[in-house]
Amino acid sequence: MNFKRFFVTRAKMFHLPGTTKPFTDYKLPDKTTMKSVKLEDIQRVDDAWDFKYPCSDIYFATLASNGLSYGLYSTETDELLAWMFINEYNYLCHLYCEEKQRRRGYGQYIMQCVVNNLLKDGNDVYGHVVDGNEMPLKIFAKFGFKLVDNAAFLTVENPLNKV
Repeated sequence: MNFKRFFVTRAKMFHLPGTTKPFTDYKLPDKTTMKSVKLEDIQRVDDAWDFKYPCSDIYFATLASNGLSYGLYSTETDELLAWMFINEYNYLCHLYCEEKQRRRGYGQYIMQCVVNNLLKDGNDVYGHVVDGNEMPLKIFAKFGFKLVDNAAFLTVENPLNKV
């Protein structure tokens, strides 16, 4: 098989011990509600993911169908404002806030909710932040996550995936 292109993405891996006390100093932002990401919003989620691949929308739909998604919705318009998923390895993944909704604390709120849910069950919490993505780095540090490793993700363009 002849692979023509590949991409290396550098990231940092963070850890928060499951013995950490859940956060108590946060509240739902005004005019919002938190619920699982609706299946009709999965395409938007997939479109915003930098690592999109053929059928990655099915991946996100599977996570959402299994209770591994968190969406912050407007109570006025029911628009998805921000979201986060937990992947099949119990890692935080794909924290995203719509550009026009940034700087309102939505990403921080979602992360607190997700992390709290994991900590309540005594789970360690892990997550990766792609190098250069400064806002999540600040949120991870604020919540007490410790840098435990540097990582690199290799993405290979498969010539057979011409879907």
